[in-house]
Amino acid sequence: MAILLLVTSTIYFVTGNIGDGIFLAAAIILVAAISLYQDSRSRNALENLKELTQAYVKGIRKMVEEWAQVAADGTVIHSNDFSVEQSLLSGEFKRRAA
Repeated sequence: MAILLLVTSTIYFVTGNIGDGIFLAAAIILVAAISLYQDSRSRNALENLKELTQAYVKGIRKMVEEWAQVAADGTVIHSNDFSVEQSLLSGEFKRRAA
């Protein structure tokens, strides 16, 4: 799109419409400057989000009892009869049998 606008601006200059060519060239430069500014702000925001979401703690649990709640993200390396309660994520609350 930018190339098409630059070609159009050049055609304006060649055909003698200097005012239209200058206006279009200025608009192209203004839009490019705004785009570069927004891109740099987006990159900075992404870098800040990456810093906020980095894991700071590494833990190893040798034994977790039945119905124990572990509030952490992690990787299960080995388990016997393992299940996960996802009701906190979905908003559904299940009552367990006593």
